[in-house]
Amino acid sequence: MDIDNSILIRVVLLGDYCVGKTTTGFVFDGKQFDFSRNCNIGVDFFVKHIVVDNQCVRLQVWDTGGQERFKTITRSYFRNTSCCLLFFSVDDQKSFENIDMWYSLAFEKYDLLNYPVVLVGNKIDLPQEKHVITKKMAEEWCKNQQTKLNLKFSIPYFETSAKNNININEIFYSAAELGLKNIVFKNNNNNNNYNNNNKLNGNKEIQNEKNKGMCFIL
Repeated sequence: MDIDNSILIRVVLLGDYCVGKTTTGFVFDGKQFDFSRNCNIGVDFFVKHIVVDNQCVRLQVWDTGGQERFKTITRSYFRNTSCCLLFFSVDDQKSFENIDMWYSLAFEKYDLLNYPVVLVGNKIDLPQEKHVITKKMAEEWCKNQQTKLNLKFSIPYFETSAKNNININEIFYSAAELGLKNIVFKNNNNNNNYNNNNKLNGNKEIQNEKNKGMCFIL
């Protein structure tokens, strides 16, 4: 795959402090799960090239601190973001309740219909008796948002474990796929079409982004 024609997809990770956002990103980026790693207290990012629907994607993942004092910082990273991974921990009732707050934060300055989200319930490796949020509860939340807001994009839900590498690739590939669809949706609204090579057109930032590395098909 020719990386010179890769498309920049920017994904932001949102959710409460210590729900596993940073560790999930580490595992996807090929790093080992680290029990001793502290929760992220700032903002960090990494880039990985992947292939989605035969298109090379330069996936830029922004990992935001989940503490209240980082809300202002988090807002600044929504500009030109293609998709959001919204995290909670299946053993933490409060983190699930707070997804409404993070969801509202994500859409504060955006049209809800144009901004795709993937809901992630992390830490499913924990003993079943510690689970307080069920798959049914999470899927019901997704369905309610879809119905209430008449969203353009449905909200997929994944249960994950960074520790056991369960559904880690899947959530990022899902985000990238939704990001591509989002670009098409925006281009269609602006009366743009595919270029002569049938490659997706992004905005100027996407077209001018310097592409580095290799694309991986996992």
